[in-house]
Amino acid sequence: MMKNELFTARLVLTPLNANDWPFYLALRQNPDVMKYMAEIDNEDGIRQSFERLLNQEPGCYFIIREQHNPQAVGDIGLNINRLVPDAAAVGYSLLPHVRGKGYAYEALSAVCQFALNLPGIKKISALALRENQASIQLLEKVGFRCEIVTKESYLLNGHYYDDCEYRLYEENFRPLQPHSHP
Repeated sequence: MMKNELFTARLVLTPLNANDWPFYLALRQNPDVMKYMAEIDNEDGIRQSFERLLNQEPGCYFIIREQHNPQAVGDIGLNINRLVPDAAAVGYSLLPHVRGKGYAYEALSAVCQFALNLPGIKKISALALRENQASIQLLEKVGFRCEIVTKESYLLNGHYYDDCEYRLYEENFRPLQPHSHP
C-alpha cells in the first residue's frame, strides 16, 4: 500500500518513519495518553511496537502534526484485515494539551475517507472502553456505531472495563467538510 501524507484544514498526517521514535516513546510513556489504551510498557517493549509499525503492511500509521508547526501532536493507525479484506481497523491518540481542538475529529475523518477510498474497503472498526466517553463521542460523530459490548473484558491497571467495538460502514460515514472544524 502506498503511504502518502494526508491533509486536513489544520493538520498534516505524515507516515511514521524512524525519526518519529522519540515522539512515539514519549506518547506511549504518557499516563494521560495511555489511560484507556494499555499499561505503559518498558522502553524495549515500546521499541518493538514501534518497529512493528514501521514495517506494518498492509496498513498505514501516521503521525499527526499541525500544518503550521512540525511538532507531532498525536498518532493514528489504519490496519487492513488480511482475513477480511473489506475491513480495516483504526486507532488514535493525542497529546493532552491539544485535546478539545477538534484535531482527533479531523484526523479520524481524513483516515476514514482514505480507507473507504481504498479498493474493497467497506467497513472500519475501532475499539473504545465504555469509560472513554471522549473517544466514543468522536467515533459516533464520524458515523461509527457500537455493535458489540463485551462486559468487564479488558483488564487495565488492575481494573476490568467494558470493551465496545464500533464499526463504520460506507453509508454511515459523515466526512469532515473541507476547511471546517468543530
